[in-house]
Amino acid sequence: MMSNKDLTTTACAFGFYLNTRASKSLCYGTGVLADGQVGEEAEFIIQARNDNGENRFTGNDDFIVLIKTKGTEETPSVEIPSTIVDKDDGSYSVKYTCEVEGEVSIKINYRDESGNLSAVRGMPYTASFIADAAPKANQLVGPQLQKHCVQKIEELQAFMKETTSGLNTKEKDLTNVN
Repeated sequence: MMSNKDLTTTACAFGFYLNTRASKSLCYGTGVLADGQVGEEAEFIIQARNDNGENRFTGNDDFIVLIKTKGTEETPSVEIPSTIVDKDDGSYSVKYTCEVEGEVSIKINYRDESGNLSAVRGMPYTASFIADAAPKANQLVGPQLQKHCVQKIEELQAFMKETTSGLNTKEKDLTNVN
């Protein structure tokens, strides 16, 4: 209806979406893995998800990222500046550069529609950086991500093998419930 209550012939697309939930959102990429390259930019992705665990398809979420070196008695922890780029598709690219060897702690919070801060799933993340890392180790699809995936697949295969062997009932007393 128009303002004078006349019918209109124009169509308007309408869509709705569920709000982002920190407990369902996740992070991935070389910026949250071990053995990154010191002095080179590292990157990770925050994928916003809703209550149903579905990837969001719009941007404009309020994520707060705090990256700090792990301090020791001799050297206090130092905050590392980062940049967040909203890709306007539910994902956010976070980039930072660690200038010293060692571990960093990465905390990611989401400010919801009520202004409350909630931790993103899996937080805090820990990454580490070494001087003699593989070339291009910090690239999002570089060797560190491939190494991490292979390691996780091997761990899963070992777990499956152990679980399968535990299922073997031969020579077990099935009447002993203790």
